[in-house]
Amino acid sequence: MYSVEYLPRLNQLSVEIEDAAFDAITGVGLEEEGRIITIAVKGQDPIKVKCPLAIERVSPLSLKVQNDRLLISLKTHSQMDMKVANDSCDGPDKWSCGWLNQRTSKTGSKNEFQFRCSNCQNQLIDSLEFIFKDMPGDYWYELMDFWHCHKPENKQPTDKNYGVLKPKDDKTIVIGSFYLLQIVNQSLKLKGDGDEAFYFCENCHQPVGDKFQNVIRLFKWKLSLTYTTGNGEAISTYDPLLYAVNLFVTKIQSSAVRKFVVDVEGEDNVYLWILNTDVDVTVNGRILPKCLKVWWFSGKITANAVNSYEHTEIPYKEVMDKLLAALRDNTINSSINVGSINYQVSYIPTIIPT
Repeated sequence: MYSVEYLPRLNQLSVEIEDAAFDAITGVGLEEEGRIITIAVKGQDPIKVKCPLAIERVSPLSLKVQNDRLLISLKTHSQMDMKVANDSCDGPDKWSCGWLNQRTSKTGSKNEFQFRCSNCQNQLIDSLEFIFKDMPGDYWYELMDFWHCHKPENKQPTDKNYGVLKPKDDKTIVIGSFYLLQIVNQSLKLKGDGDEAFYFCENCHQPVGDKFQNVIRLFKWKLSLTYTTGNGEAISTYDPLLYAVNLFVTKIQSSAVRKFVVDVEGEDNVYLWILNTDVDVTVNGRILPKCLKVWWFSGKITANAVNSYEHTEIPYKEVMDKLLAALRDNTINSSINVGSINYQVSYIPTIIPT
């Protein structure tokens, strides 16, 4: 097991290799255009680990063995390829108007694409029949609930509109961070009332969204996007993990919160402390671009300790399953003790291959 983390502010690579049994390190070099780090070992074949980005030249800063782990710090002198995101690798702004304009072809003045049910591929939305608008910012719609509870209580005039932002007519679709809002859709069937009102694909009966503030809210991970490229038809999907990524990043940017507690049905709560963002790392040969670096644990702690974490609700099972899988799959064999708490170290990618 190994990990290689790039530290951009220091221009360094931090390499950690498990079960490192050898006599002496005789050198460190690069292969395959700077994407493989080779560690020469006396009397053995060299150790090779994958770098999270292409490096032109490195020089060792420190090297030590600690509890059967080899720890190496390398100074990077230049990066040959810092670009990670492309058409097959997307981040939190996926399926925004800018994303769609960049990737889909035009028919006249409109971009041509279709949103379909992810289960049966039944067409739900044809772009040529609608006008698309982006929500003003990530989670703006959800934050409106907060501002509704904190409207000005005095009688002073204000030009602020405290109404709910939603499509102005049945030909407009508003694209949010993890959802699409529309007023009418003949390809959907509504079942239930109040908080239990959900929209289902009329063809396969998969739930694809809910009724929220009297409009249709379609969840992106319940849809697939089809559009034409130079190589033929392309199909794009939305990973539910991006919901959690958007949620954490928005809270960090808006209120500088970095410690979260998340309820897990049938299990102990999960506590996360997000140390860094935009971390490029390799974990056991898997390159994870632009990650949130997380210290985390699950269990029970004292009431006083809980108060230092912001309670964060993730109401969607698909999202929670993906978040737990990312935490567990990307945990390295390294732990941090802070007081009585033993944190595991993991990474949550914010750019996810489709």
